[in-house]
Amino acid sequence: MTHAITHATTRLSALPARITRRQSRRGIAAAAAALLLGAATLLGSASPARAITMADLIVPGTTLDSGPLRFADFAYSANGEMPAAAAVTISTVENPAGFYGLRIDGAFGDTPSTLSTSGAGISFSVSVLDPSLVISGAHLTGNPVVTGVGMVTVSEVIDSSTSEVLEIFANSLGGVLTVQDTDMVALAPRPNLGIVVEGVISYSAVGAVSITSFEQTFSVIPEPSTALLVGMGLVGMAARRRN
Repeated sequence: MTHAITHATTRLSALPARITRRQSRRGIAAAAAALLLGAATLLGSASPARAITMADLIVPGTTLDSGPLRFADFAYSANGEMPAAAAVTISTVENPAGFYGLRIDGAFGDTPSTLSTSGAGISFSVSVLDPSLVISGAHLTGNPVVTGVGMVTVSEVIDSSTSEVLEIFANSLGGVLTVQDTDMVALAPRPNLGIVVEGVISYSAVGAVSITSFEQTFSVIPEPSTALLVGMGLVGMAARRRN
């Protein structure tokens, strides 16, 4: 009997400690749940990041980096039915081929209501962030659309060169719709492109014409002298291994 009472007393005396541990665990769990709920509330109530617009980028001194490239010196103009700078959004992209650049979104187009051409001009400079790299090619792709009779085109000229030009378009003014939604050009390799000028021109006689999105990307390769030094180093290592 004495042994049983002692055993029962021991068990009873251990209860407060067990209850305390349970309460502690429950308290920790409740605190963790409160923290998670608070974090979820904060995440749910946070405002999404504002898209970058052309109006943001044309502010002097503003730059935008995309992979190894830096875009700067933005300028924009528009007439007719082309969108204002604040209605053109810009985002950085990497296309499936690994080329970095910009995606430009906006309601570029024209309808018969203007009875004239609508146009927009975009320009910027491009440079590499890594001095061991050079820009070797330019790539332009988009979604030009003509419904009816008209044309829309994006033409690009790099550093005022007559050979470094690109164009995408949709055109039915000749009676047959022709579309080119991608173009590319090899560039004389260099670390920067002084000015890239893109002109968006559209005209609609019947129906509507539009291009709501186009991407401007550039291919980048090692600077030739750097590549040569690396190649010579690899040859030297191979020769040492043979010896």
